[in-house]
Amino acid sequence: MKSKISTFISLSMLLAVSFASEQRIASLGGNAGFWAEDDQNIYMFPATINNFNIAQIDGNGENAKASFLFGEGTKYGFFMDQSSNHLLNVAYGSGSWGLLLGFDTNSSEVGDTKTSSSDISLGFGLNSGFGELGLNFMTFSADDGSDHKPSSMGFGLNLRREQPIWEFSHMLVNFSFMSGEHVEYMDQDNEKISSMNLNVDLYRHWALTESTDLLFALGFGYMSTTLEDEGGNETEMSGIMLPKYTFAVETNLLEWATIRAGVNQHHVLNSTTKMGDTEVKSMGDSDFSLLFGIGANYGGFKLDANLNPGFFVDPVSFITGFNDETIATQFSITYTW
Repeated sequence: MKSKISTFISLSMLLAVSFASEQRIASLGGNAGFWAEDDQNIYMFPATINNFNIAQIDGNGENAKASFLFGEGTKYGFFMDQSSNHLLNVAYGSGSWGLLLGFDTNSSEVGDTKTSSSDISLGFGLNSGFGELGLNFMTFSADDGSDHKPSSMGFGLNLRREQPIWEFSHMLVNFSFMSGEHVEYMDQDNEKISSMNLNVDLYRHWALTESTDLLFALGFGYMSTTLEDEGGNETEMSGIMLPKYTFAVETNLLEWATIRAGVNQHHVLNSTTKMGDTEVKSMGDSDFSLLFGIGANYGGFKLDANLNPGFFVDPVSFITGFNDETIATQFSITYTW
């Protein structure tokens, strides 16, 4: 039970801040907020769309995504996602603000049975003297012709600002809340669910050499989730993670090749799970992950991919094809101008 609680808390907090569809960020710890110059920031801070003209394809051959941002002065963006099938997924930005809009609606009729669903997501970003602000909102509802009508609503806030504290230079704050009915969560159908996550991180970059960038982040995390089944039985889960570490290094080996490595370790200071009159408390667990990636600049485009750690131990077997495992399973191709 103890290890399951630790894993659940770690995943909940990572999902709240992780935007790792682009493989550079994935191999550097999974949080784009620590790397302000990366285009994945547009999902956390939509105003950053004004910084990019890009065409990007990301995926693994089964689940692919594509994005296209262009414009001088005023920015326009279009996003395509194999898994979401949104009718509309666009972006617009100008000056110090940016907007993301996603919309989808579906309906069908088979005999006397009618089904329908709608999905709306909205993101707004603003750069101010206080810092960078990102707000997002989503709502989903569906009707399958029975009493089972899934629905959910959520909102989030991201804040990044210069904040000299101790040896750190910046602060990153992430907050999210979600509430829903008949939502599938943790492989179970739940009558009702509500979840809240808060993460506060301090971080700094060190330029070790002209070609090496080192990141270190230290943070705090809190999560609280309440589930209610069809019988009205509630399960309450909460946890505090302190400290949360992210350590990442990016090094240019050649003019066209970059190696990346990232480490996450999250310590569960306290966790509680309450089911009826039964309450389980634990402390001391930790979650550790080690990530590797590689980047290549071919002049016309950049290729980023995750990297199997075994490649460093026995690179010859991977290159020659005498290893059953693949060198990489995810990739991103990015064109910039």
